[in-house]
Amino acid sequence: MNKALTLEHISPGIFPDWLFQHLCSQTLNPNENTYLIVHSSDAARAEIIERLEGKNIGPIDRSRHHTLQSLRISLHADLRLPRLLPSDASGARLLHAECQLGAQAGDFPALHPSPEWKWGEGRTRALARLCQVFDTEDVRRWDGPGMDGFRSRLTRMGSALNGTHPLLQHRTLIDALESKEDAPFMLAGVIGIILMDQPPTLSQSDRRILQSLRRFRPIHQLCQHGDATIGNHRLGLHGAILEDVMPCTQETLPDWLPTHTPWTPTVVEQSIHRLLVPRRGLAIEASLEVLRDWLQGAPPDADVLIIDPNWQERTSAWTRGLTEVGLRPPRQSRTINSTPVIHWLGELVSIGIGPDAWSMERLRGLGTQKSLSFDEEWSKSALHPVHDDWNPDMDPERIESLGRIWHIMGGHGALGRWLQALSSKPHPAPWETEEEAAVRAECTQWWFLTLLARLAPLLSAGERTLLSDEKFHVGCATGAILPLPEMASTGDEWLTSLTKHIDWERLLEDAGALQRLLEGYTNLRRSQTILNHRPATTGSRWIEDFLGLLEDVNVPTIVEASDRVRLLTPEDALGTSADLILLTHLTSTQWNLSTERLPWMNEEERTRLNLNRPDAPLRHARHVLHHLLHASQQTILIDATGLDEDAQPAAPLSEWFADQSGSESPDEVQRPSFMSDNSRWETAISNITRGYHLGWRPSRIEIIQQKDQSWVETLLSGRGQRNKRQQSGLALHAAREPDYPPLNPDSVSIPLDAHVMQDRLRRQPSIVPDESDYLSMDLHDRFIAPGTLRIVPTASGASGVIKPRHATSWPVLGGKDGRNHLLATDPRPFAPSATKLPVFDIRNGQTDGAVLARPIWSASRLKKWQDCPRQGWLERRLGAGQLEDLKEDLDARIRGNLIHGALGAVFEHALGIPEHSERPSKDATSLHGTGQKPEELFVYVLDYLAQHAPWLEREDATATQRRHDLIGLSRDEWLDWLASPKPMSPTGRLGQMLLAELELKNSIPISVEWSLNGIEIPHPDGRKIRMSGYIDRVDIVNILDLDSDVSTIAPLDWTPDSDWNPQRLVLIRDIKSIDGPKKEKIGERHRKALFDELQLAIYARAWEIAHPGDLVIGAGISEIGAVTCHRLEISPHYFVEMSENMIGEVTCYTHDTHRLTEEGPTSPTSDAFRAWMQERLSTAINVATAANEGRVIATPSEEVCRWCDVKQACGLAPIVGGDRSWN
Repeated sequence: MNKALTLEHISPGIFPDWLFQHLCSQTLNPNENTYLIVHSSDAARAEIIERLEGKNIGPIDRSRHHTLQSLRISLHADLRLPRLLPSDASGARLLHAECQLGAQAGDFPALHPSPEWKWGEGRTRALARLCQVFDTEDVRRWDGPGMDGFRSRLTRMGSALNGTHPLLQHRTLIDALESKEDAPFMLAGVIGIILMDQPPTLSQSDRRILQSLRRFRPIHQLCQHGDATIGNHRLGLHGAILEDVMPCTQETLPDWLPTHTPWTPTVVEQSIHRLLVPRRGLAIEASLEVLRDWLQGAPPDADVLIIDPNWQERTSAWTRGLTEVGLRPPRQSRTINSTPVIHWLGELVSIGIGPDAWSMERLRGLGTQKSLSFDEEWSKSALHPVHDDWNPDMDPERIESLGRIWHIMGGHGALGRWLQALSSKPHPAPWETEEEAAVRAECTQWWFLTLLARLAPLLSAGERTLLSDEKFHVGCATGAILPLPEMASTGDEWLTSLTKHIDWERLLEDAGALQRLLEGYTNLRRSQTILNHRPATTGSRWIEDFLGLLEDVNVPTIVEASDRVRLLTPEDALGTSADLILLTHLTSTQWNLSTERLPWMNEEERTRLNLNRPDAPLRHARHVLHHLLHASQQTILIDATGLDEDAQPAAPLSEWFADQSGSESPDEVQRPSFMSDNSRWETAISNITRGYHLGWRPSRIEIIQQKDQSWVETLLSGRGQRNKRQQSGLALHAAREPDYPPLNPDSVSIPLDAHVMQDRLRRQPSIVPDESDYLSMDLHDRFIAPGTLRIVPTASGASGVIKPRHATSWPVLGGKDGRNHLLATDPRPFAPSATKLPVFDIRNGQTDGAVLARPIWSASRLKKWQDCPRQGWLERRLGAGQLEDLKEDLDARIRGNLIHGALGAVFEHALGIPEHSERPSKDATSLHGTGQKPEELFVYVLDYLAQHAPWLEREDATATQRRHDLIGLSRDEWLDWLASPKPMSPTGRLGQMLLAELELKNSIPISVEWSLNGIEIPHPDGRKIRMSGYIDRVDIVNILDLDSDVSTIAPLDWTPDSDWNPQRLVLIRDIKSIDGPKKEKIGERHRKALFDELQLAIYARAWEIAHPGDLVIGAGISEIGAVTCHRLEISPHYFVEMSENMIGEVTCYTHDTHRLTEEGPTSPTSDAFRAWMQERLSTAINVATAANEGRVIATPSEEVCRWCDVKQACGLAPIVGGDRSWN
C-alpha cells in the first residue's frame, strides 16, 4: 500500500527556510526526523550542501541529498543490478557493431530485409535515440520497425558484458524496484522523501520510480506555483506533480514535517533590472562591467549566478573575463583531444584520411610539431647506407617546394604523388650548394618513407602497395636503398610499438591523458572480444575506432573550489539562488526551444504513446525562467533584443516582456544600489522597449569644450585591461596624460608612422625647375619611396625633349616637365635624410644596428631588398612571412618551372645541352639548324610533362584549364598520347614557345641553367659582390667574322674604339611565363627587367667574368604567354647588324637613358648598353651594402605592397593603396 503523497506550494526562487533549519537540526541531532531530499538540479543540491557546510555544524550526510539522476544511480546500486555500461563513444561503437550483427541475423526485417545490405550508423543512432525516449517515457510496447530486435541486442550486450545498457536503465530499475518488497537500503533511517520543485516535463519513468518509492516512504512535494491568473499547470509555471492532490494547509501538513506555515500563492515582487546593450556580442563585456561594480561593495561570501544557455561555446571568453574581474570560475572538464600530445597523435593517425589526406599543410605541421616526441629508433632504425651522419628529418621548404611544383593538393592519390615527387632529383637553390640540397632532399624523403613504414597498417591496400615498390626506396641524391623500420601488421601492433617509442619524459602533464586513452582503447578491445565482434585490424575502420576515443575520454580534472561564481544554463539552474543573478544570451537563436522529431513515428503514434508534446520545451523554459526571476534580490537581465533588430528574445522572455514596461523618463529608471556611477550606466529606449531602461554602451562620442575650442572624443566605458590600454591610447592621442603608462614608451608613436611617411611622400619633389632639364640627384635624400618617379620607360621609350643620356647631369631623378613624365635613373636604395625624431628614425632603419653581413646574394633576394629593405629584413632575414598554403589553381611558379624544364628537355635532346652545362660554340647550331620538324621536337616537351606534371591526367577544373593552356589538349587526347607517344603538331603555350624558338635561326644556345656558383663580381670603383643563381639560357651569335684571340675579361666600359676585341658575342636571356599579355602590356615585362630589376645585368657581367674573351651584347626577356616573344636589348654598336638577323625582337631603350657617370652631356662616347650594365651593378652593390649595414628603411609603393607577405606587420600599405589586393 502506497504511503501518503502531499503537496505544498513554496515561494518561487527560494529554498524554504523551515526546511533548511530542519536540515541543520538534523545534522546536529541524530534523533531528528531524517529526510531524503530530491533536489531540482545538481547545482541546487551542491548549493544547499555548501550552505550547510558553511554553518560549521558537523559533517553533512550527502547520501540524504539527491537529484533524480543520482537517485536512479543509488537505487541501481542498492538493488544490486548489473553495472551500467559506458554510454560514451566506445559504447556507441560497440552498439553499432552489435546492430550490424543483428542486421545480418535478420533482427530488423522491416528496416533491413536483406542481410547482404550494409547497416549504416544512422540507423543505429536513430534506433538508439528512439529507445532512449521510450525508456525515459516508460513506453513498453511499440509495433514500429526494429525496436524489438534492437532491445534484444541491448539485452545481449548487457548479459555478455555483465552490465545493464544505459538505454534500458529506467525500465530495468522500475521492474526491479516494483518487484521489491522491502525498502531499498538508501531509505533506511529516512522518515520521508521531500521532492523539491521539478520541471513540468518530468518524465514518465521518473514519475513511476517516485510512485514506487511511495510504497516505502511518504513523499511531500514542494512546488513552484506560478503567478498566472489561470493556467499555471498548462503553461508550465507550476512544478510537476505526481498526482492531482490538494495543496496542504497548516492543518493538513504531514506530521513527520516540522511545524510551519505553508506559503499561500501570491504575486511575488521581482527585483529585476533590464540592461540594454546595443548588439548581441556585448553580453559578456556588459556582464563583466556589472560585476566590477558589484564586487566593490559585495560581502566576501556573496555569490553570483550567471545564466547563459550556450555557455559551453563561450567557456574561454567567460573564464578569461571572470578571471580578469577577480572571480575564479569552476574548471571545466575537457576531452583528451584538447591536449597537444593527443591532438598530434590524432593527426598522425588520420594523416591519410579525408579530402586533405597527405596535404602539404598537414605534412608540414606533423613534421615541425614538438609536442609528440619519439626516441631515435622510431625514426632511424638503421644508419644511412652512404652517410652515417644523415638522419631522416623533414625539411619544410623541401615539402613546400615539391607540393607546389607537383601541385599536390591532398586527397585521393596524393600519397603516390608525394612518393614520386620526393624521389625526384634535387636541384640546389641559388643560395645553397649541391651537397646542402642533397642532404635536405634525401633526408626529407627518408623521413617520409619512415613515416609511411611506421603507419603501414593504417594505410589503404593501394597505399601499402605503393610503399612496397622499391623504386621509391632509392635515395633521390645518393641512389642508395634507404633503410626502413620493420612494419607492424595490425593497428593494435602499431599502437603497442608506438607506446614503446614515445619519449614519456617529455610529455610532462600530458602523460596522464595518453595513459587514459590507452586504457580506454584496451577496454574497448576487451569488450569487442567478449561480444564476438570483429573489429577492424587495419586501414580506415581501425582509424575511426581509435579517433572516436579522442573525442570521448576526458582529461582528469583538478578539483578546486570556485570563487563565488557559477555559470549555468537555465535548465541546470532550477532550484538555485544567488546574491546576484545575471541573465545573458536569452535570445531565440541561443536558447533553443525546438522540439525533436522522432524517427519512424507519425503524429498519431506519438499522440497514442503520449509523446506528442510540441510545447514541452517552452513549458520547461517558462518554469525555469519564472524561478530565476525570483531567485535573487538583485537580478539583471543583459538584453540586446531591445536595441539590436537582428536579435529576438526567446519565447518565454518575450512573454515576460509583454507584461513589463520601462520608466517614462530617464530620471525614473531604477538602478541597483551598487551602480552609483551614472556616467557609466546610461539609460536607453527604443520603439520596442516600452519605456526607458538601464543601458550600457562600450563607447560613446562626446563633444569636449575648453575655452573657445571644442572637439569630439571617443570615450570607452569598459574597464578591462584591454579597455584601459585603449583609453590610455585615446588619451595620448588627445594629448592628455594617460592613466596607465605604455608598456613600451617608444611604441606610442607607431600609429604616427603612417602619417609621417605619408607626409614625406607628399613632400617628395616632382616638378622639374624651369632652369633644369631633370630633377637632380642632389635631391635624392628627400625621397623615401618611388612615389611618382617613373623608373621604367613606356613602349615608346624615355619621354622628354632631352633624354636622360644627354641630361646636364647624370644620373637623373626624372620629374614632371609640363605634360612629360620624365624617366628617372633607378634611385634605389633610398637614403632619406633623418627626421630628427630618434624613435621614428631607429624604427625605420635610418640608423645602423640590424647588421646582416650576407656573404653571397641571389638576384631574387637582392630584388626584395631593392624594392623595400623592410620587406627584405622581415621576410628574408627574420622569416616573418606567411606560411605557404597550396591553392586549387596552379601556382605561377609551377607553370614557370614547367616552361623552363620543357625548353631544357628540348635543348638536351635536340642540341645535346644538359642543364647546368655548356657546349662548345664551334660548329654549334640553333634549334632551327638541326633540321628537326616541330612535330618531332614537341615530343620532347610532352615527354617532359608526362614525367613532371602527373596532375595533368586529372579531371578537375584546374587540370583541365592548365592542360589546355600548356599543350592545348583535352584529357582524352592527353591520355591517348601517353598510351601511344608519337609526333604531334605543337599546340598550347608550350607549342607556341617551340615554334617561336625555331624562328631564332642565328641565336645559338650554348648553355641552359648556367650556375653563377658564388662568383665574385668586381665594380670599377673597387667594391665587390658575390652572386649565386642560374642563367636561364645563354646564346651566341655567329653572324659576324670575329678575329680575336684575347683571353682577358671584357672591360665594363668597353666601346668599339677599345683595344680589347671579343672572341664571341653573347646574348643573355631570361624566360618569364606571363598571362596574356594584353595589348597595352606587350613588352612591359622586358622593360621592367631592364630598368626595375638587377638580374639581367648581373648575369651578363657574371658570364663575362667567367668567360674571358666573351662580350655580352644583348640581354632580355623571353615572354612565354599566349604567344611567345623573344626580346633583347642590344648594344648600340651591334644594333643595326642584329635588327634583322633573326635573334628575336631587338630594343634600344638604354641608348637614350644611360651613360657613364664621368661623362658630360655633350656627345657621350660610352656604349649605352655597357653603361646600363655598370649602373645596374652599382645599384646591386648599393642595395647589398645598405642591407649589410642594417638600413632597413620602409619604401612603400602600391606595386610592392600589394604582393608583400609582411604588409600586415608593417602597416604602411594602406597609404599607397597596397592593401587593395592580398597575396
